Amino acid sequence: MSINSPRPSERPLRIMLVLGSVRPGRVALPIALWVHDHLGDVPDIDVDFVDLMEEQLPFMDEPVLDGGQGYANAHSRAWSERVARADAVIFVAPAYGDGFSPVVRNALDYLNREWHGKRVGLVTYGRDAKRLSRRLGDSLQARGMSVTRPVVAITDLQARVRGFDFDGDSQISRSCVRMIGGVRQSFAAVEPQLVAGGVA
Repeated sequence: MSINSPRPSERPLRIMLVLGSVRPGRVALPIALWVHDHLGDVPDIDVDFVDLMEEQLPFMDEPVLDGGQGYANAHSRAWSERVARADAVIFVAPAYGDGFSPVVRNALDYLNREWHGKRVGLVTYGRDAKRLSRRLGDSLQARGMSVTRPVVAITDLQARVRGFDFDGDSQISRSCVRMIGGVRQSFAAVEPQLVAGGVA
């Protein structure tokens, strides 16, 4: 199945595209818009563009960590419902030192079961983008998520970002297309099982 082949389901695949930086002047925005443009070329998907700056989740303030008994706060319930609606997630995440963005970790930590079973694509950027991909991928897998390959790791930002534009060359663009295809195909492969089991 190619990335542009019709999906067997009658409904589009719901992909959440998460912009994982809240810093002023963040280069995550042009990169996320570039990914969004690639998603726009794919049929049968709905994109939920999530800017964590606009989401404004407070530093984790739920009294119960896993939400198994419900959430105390309205912002937690809204975040839970939004993530639960997504079939798959693509994170655009910066590398900070030897770790990943605290705002991404905070968004992840709010929820538990809502992340489980999600297919995930990663677009990381910064000097240590490749190492971040491994660390973030490990964290996502520990939450029951499945990270697709390839991961798009962008290490030469200064040569590629001009204002709100990101210059992705053919190699990076191919990686992004393959990553999106992996997210899409992995869902299509399991979807008939979900429908048969009455989960869809």
